[in-house]
Amino acid sequence: MSWLTTKKQFASGFTASTVRNAASHSITMQPRHYSRRFYEAVKSPWPTFADDVDTAIAVIHVSHRITRTLSGPLHAELIYSKEHQKADGSIEHHMRQALAALSPTDIKKGTIVDAAIRQIVEDTIAALGVSDPKNAFADPANHPVMTTKDGTREIPTHKVRINSWEKP
Repeated sequence: MSWLTTKKQFASGFTASTVRNAASHSITMQPRHYSRRFYEAVKSPWPTFADDVDTAIAVIHVSHRITRTLSGPLHAELIYSKEHQKADGSIEHHMRQALAALSPTDIKKGTIVDAAIRQIVEDTIAALGVSDPKNAFADPANHPVMTTKDGTREIPTHKVRINSWEKP
């Protein structure tokens, strides 16, 4: 038995039995019993009601196919800061980026905004003897640490703010 046949049988059975039951209940039941039933007797709103419901149900097409065609992010998941105007009048934005996502040119150009962080990142890369930050900072144990002024604790650096000259 196909799904379409089942749907038509359901539709015809639903409408025919509903209309027949409603008609028979309205004749046989007394008005006092209506409050005890969940479904009360209802008369057909118009003469072709059952046929109209059959037609409407037959037209329904149910599909369980997922239509999502996109996957992954639509853009880079970066949060840009407000605009920062430099002394020469140019505008730049800052964004946070993981140390392992930096390129060697980012280190050479000095795109890291904070001077103290830039210095400890450069010192760590030099101490590790690796030129590529992706290889140097792949292990979180190699991430640079900054010691507080009183020398009581060390703060690890996992992300840095870098200049971005692109408009967000």
